[in-house]
Amino acid sequence: MNFSFTNGNINLITAGGKVGLQGVCKEFKLPTLKFTLDDDMRLGFFGTAPVVTGLEPIEGSMTMAGWSDEWVAESANWRDGFQFQIIGSLIGQERGTKTNSTLLIAVTAIPSELSLGQLKAGASMESEITYLASYVSITRNNLSRLMIDVPNNIYKIGEVDLLARFRESIA
Repeated sequence: MNFSFTNGNINLITAGGKVGLQGVCKEFKLPTLKFTLDDDMRLGFFGTAPVVTGLEPIEGSMTMAGWSDEWVAESANWRDGFQFQIIGSLIGQERGTKTNSTLLIAVTAIPSELSLGQLKAGASMESEITYLASYVSITRNNLSRLMIDVPNNIYKIGEVDLLARFRESIA
């Protein structure tokens, strides 16, 4: 099935827990997951096999159409980080039928680069932020698809937590 994304809204969750609409998400690059691999010698004489030993920093970026003082103040906070949500619709098309589903992406991040845009008469300003995420949650139609919580060692695909046994062994 082919999906297209409608323009999403950006909701900023401030330090006080207030959620506020901040504008239209013009472009959102989903966080990039990179896995650290190590060679496992369990195969002995026959060689090694790659084993995932952890996550690399989760990077992403987005461009926001418009400009908000509150957005800049929160997203520029490199010490405490910031939280935001992208809410939009996925429109799927397969064999002439269309399906519509709601997509919610929640991220907790610290900024690694913040571009405040350009001032040009008659043109709307755009701000772009590149971030490192410590928490990413992707939900479609109220069903969790992926949740990664780096500080708490949680890595869920659907409802299956791939690190549950790891947390039990270190507790």
